[in-house]
Amino acid sequence: MNQSTHNPLACPVCRAPLQNDERSYYCPEGHSFDIARQGYLNLLLSHQKRSKHPGDSKEMVTARQAFLSEGHYFPIYAALEKLVLKHLRKDPLDHPLNIADLGCGEGYYTQLLDKKLRETMSSQASGQKPEQASAVQTWGLDISKDAIISACKHNSNVRWLIGNLTQTPFAEHSMDIATVLFCRVSPNELVRLLKPGGIFIFVKPDDGHLIQLREQIYSDVKGQKKNPSIEQAINTDEHPVQHPGLTLIDTQALTQSITLNKSESIQTLFKMTPHYWRTKPEQREKIKQLDQLNTDISVNLFCYQRSL
Repeated sequence: MNQSTHNPLACPVCRAPLQNDERSYYCPEGHSFDIARQGYLNLLLSHQKRSKHPGDSKEMVTARQAFLSEGHYFPIYAALEKLVLKHLRKDPLDHPLNIADLGCGEGYYTQLLDKKLRETMSSQASGQKPEQASAVQTWGLDISKDAIISACKHNSNVRWLIGNLTQTPFAEHSMDIATVLFCRVSPNELVRLLKPGGIFIFVKPDDGHLIQLREQIYSDVKGQKKNPSIEQAINTDEHPVQHPGLTLIDTQALTQSITLNKSESIQTLFKMTPHYWRTKPEQREKIKQLDQLNTDISVNLFCYQRSL
């Protein structure tokens, strides 16, 4: 991490602004946080942990990285990119464009979006004076240390953070864009960290997501309990995040069939979902015997704007 003159980070202990040098981040109250040799910054306090190793395990992270690298979920990224670019401010900013991917995991979507936004902002800046051109700062935040260590292996400019998702280490009104994919959201925290007019995009699987895989696991798919990390965010079926400070301005639905022709791909998909950890050995063995699977990816994207 390089030193930044536009640092949106706040001390997780006292909420004072964080400054940084090449080796650490620190606040005026004397709280200091070293940058790990892999390049990430750990801002997760001990009392914010519910377990010794919170978040996704190394096995889940490895499976997700292997599966995503094959491109099966790229249509989800493409839908996210399209929505972000549609609502991206077209006028030049007098500060870097700050993006936070909350619950970024191993960083697949984060690093792709960062690269695209850098290309877009660079293209928009052609013909402008250097001082008018908007830079991009993307922040990937997750509570899983294993996920963030994996994310650091991407050759990208993203700044990777370990931290709490409901009490993020960002200053108030510091983010132009926030994204959340496949994990719970905290509406109050989103309103706190987004700038007035800022954009939040929530990607949520619907009941048809991976239904053919789930049919291989459960005898009654309709009777299965929905993913609690998503379900806790839902207030209504059509409008999953409700807060007086957030206005739903756009939606997009994506349903697409994917074909997995390798047992290894089926296994990595299975292991990166919560279903793997809920199933009995005989159910896992059934999935292990599959050498081909056709299943649907089915998600809804919701775009919100923070009130001015």
